[in-house]
Amino acid sequence: YVPSKDALLDGVQEVILADLAPQVRHSDWQSTASAMARDFRNVLARHPRAIPVFSRPAATERVFERMELPLQVLEDAGFEELEALLAFQVVLAFVVGHAMWQFTPDGDRAVDDEFEFGLKTLILGLEARLSG
Repeated sequence: YVPSKDALLDGVQEVILADLAPQVRHSDWQSTASAMARDFRNVLARHPRAIPVFSRPAATERVFERMELPLQVLEDAGFEELEALLAFQVVLAFVVGHAMWQFTPDGDRAVDDEFEFGLKTLILGLEARLSG
């Protein structure tokens, strides 16, 4: 039993995020952020009907725990705390939006190259922001 629909959706988020690979750092923040985005996309692809659940805000401690390392990677790269959060949210929105477009029953499109192009463009844009 769950007390509300929101609690049920929070639980779905937690269960799906438990499928993520252990988070590891690569040699640079760009590779780490890209690997994390790809892993999240792969997890979403395995749960296509649940992808829309990630269009709602995170609300549980377990979900927030999964956000800690990506945010820390961005802060360690030089982003201020607020900018790291904004960068994380932009990448998250891209991954969820693209997965929704590609993997949901109305999607089913073979656009892996497009995803990689978009992800690389986002990372390069974030890198330019740090340099600017």
